[in-house]
Amino acid sequence: MGTSFTTTHIHNAQNLTKAQFKKAFTDMMKAKGYTASDEENAALTYTLVFAPDRKWVTVLTDGADARRETAELAKGLKAYAVDKKSLSK
Repeated sequence: MGTSFTTTHIHNAQNLTKAQFKKAFTDMMKAKGYTASDEENAALTYTLVFAPDRKWVTVLTDGADARRETAELAKGLKAYAVDKKSLSK
């Protein structure tokens, strides 16, 4: 079996800078009781990939609640989110 991961694209309607978007994401996760750690000790890992114009941010994760969490982030940012669950070998 492959590893399951989720890719979610969030429309950055507020045109937040990378730092502002990362802060919004980090603040949301802290509010849920998560703390930052290195990748080796992390229960969840997220990768944020910004389009050159920052209009879209791709969030990659293998977390079980990824769709819900990224949907909540998009809602908090008053933005749209499109997600896709994928399998890799």
